[in-house]
Parts: sequence; C-alpha cells; structure tokens
Amino acid sequence: MPQSFPHSLFLLLFVLHCSTIRRPDPDVFVRAAGDGQNEILRTFLKNGANANAPNRHLVYPLRMAATWGHTDSVMLLLDSGANINAQVVGSPSRATALEGAASEGHMETVKLLLSRGADVNLTAPIVAASANGHTEIVRLLIKNGANVNAQNNEHTTALFEATKSGHIEIVNLLLASGVDVHWEAKGAGNRSALVLASGRGDLKLVKLLLGAGANRKVHTSKSLIAVIGYKDHPENLQREIIRLLLKAGADPNASDHFGLSVLGMATLYKRNTLVKELIHYGADVNAKDRDGRTALSIAREHQFNDIIRMLEKAGAKD
Repeated sequence: MPQSFPHSLFLLLFVLHCSTIRRPDPDVFVRAAGDGQNEILRTFLKNGANANAPNRHLVYPLRMAATWGHTDSVMLLLDSGANINAQVVGSPSRATALEGAASEGHMETVKLLLSRGADVNLTAPIVAASANGHTEIVRLLIKNGANVNAQNNEHTTALFEATKSGHIEIVNLLLASGVDVHWEAKGAGNRSALVLASGRGDLKLVKLLLGAGANRKVHTSKSLIAVIGYKDHPENLQREIIRLLLKAGADPNASDHFGLSVLGMATLYKRNTLVKELIHYGADVNAKDRDGRTALSIAREHQFNDIIRMLEKAGAKD
C-alpha cells in the first residue's frame, strides 16, 4: 500500500540524494517497488539501478511490487529488464512474483505476469492462491496450465491447503480439474485431504471428497482416528462423519500410534453414540492397546456405566 505523503517525500529526497551514487541502494529501490512509487523507481533506473538486484533480505523488486499488487510498478520493472521468474534467493520458498501476487489475491497483477510469460508452475502459485481462498485466481492459473497437483516447498498441495482453510468452492474447482484426491501431504504427517477434513469436522468437505472417490481404506481409517480423536467436535457431527467413513469402507478397528482402537477412543471421550455406531459396524470390543487396555477396562476405570452395558452386551470381557 502506498505510504503517506511525508514518507514519500522523504524517500524521494533520499533517492535524489543517492542519484549521484554510482550504484543506487537496492534496499531503497525495493522499498519503492513495494510502495508503488513509480517516479522514484524511474529515478533510480535512470541512475543505473539494476531491476534484478535484491535488497539485503534477498527480495527482488519485482516480487515486492507484485506481492503488494502494484501492477504499474510491475510493468515498469518488466519493461526495465526485471526477470519475471526470479526467485527469492536464500528463502526456503524461493517465491516468485507470480506466487506473491497470487497469494495476496491481486488479479490484475497476476493477469499481467501471465501475459508476460511468467512460469505458472514455478514455486506453485496455485497452492498459495488456494490456501488464501482466491477462487478466481485459482481458476485463471488452471486455465493457463497450472498443475493442480503441484507441491509447494512444504510439500502440500492446492487441495490440501484449500481443505485446511475450508474453501469448498476451490476444492470443487480442483476436483473438476482432475486433482489427485488420494495425495498425502509429506509435510503434514502424510495426511490426505479426507483425513484433514475429517479432523476439522467439516462434514460438507468429507461428503464432497468421498463423493469424488477419496475412499481408500487407509485414508478412511485414518480419518476415523482423526475425527474421533478431536474431542471438542459435537458428538452428533462426529457420528455423521464416522458413519460416512464406515460406509465408505473405513476399518472399525483402526487404532492410533499408541495402539488404542477407535472404539477405545470413543469410550475414553464418553461418546456413547459413537461407541454404538462402531459396535454396529463390527468393531472388536476386546481389542487391546499397547498397555493392554480394552474399551471395557477404560469404561470401568471412568465408571461410564452406559458404555459398560453396551460393551458387555456386545460380548466384551474383562
């Protein structure tokens, strides 16, 4: 966003003072790009500024201007020789100008960069746009050849990020564009979008993803653990989600990394209706975790009498 008049005047005076310097200050140049101060940029360029010189933080002028949506500044820099696909040096993300503009939702800047030949897949701008809910930019990137399964530096995808933020319209768009619904985020515990949506308690997204074929047993089973393990979700919401997952083929005997079964988890959190649902779908009422605990022993420990009766009726033994 452009700065106040006093700030701009100070910056301009500083630039004019520096204009006699053989190599203009990249820090001030990049700051001017971020502020959209085109006259200052022109003054610097006239005095020999390098449109591709990063500042002390290794950020390029073009990236800065694009991230702040200063389309005219982006055009000026490109016309002055800025590398449209330059990446932030030394940054883990190595983000480009297109990624910056897409991430912040600057449609006109994105359009300009694409029209001037920006690489639509370099540093996966579609992931950033999806994470921040910029549906029309995601649509535009796909139209221009973006890989819907591209990964960012954290090894997550557009589908994963859109699911994490609950952007259902973008999820629909990605599904319609052939995104891989089974992909697991290496940077997020190898979770799929379905596991993520289940853990979030997002019933609409769970239905949408299952309807799109995200029903591999390993994912539906992990999703069971995710939704039951988040005890702050309303019980009726959990019940609806686990019923969908079980119907889709989830293992009713799935267990967490401690060996505690989903039946044991439901018992521990005193989720009576979930216990009933899991028993109905064939959960082993005598399954033990690594410490030898069963759902029945957990129920007895906490004096959950209603659950004790359900488990005993289903054949649970001490």
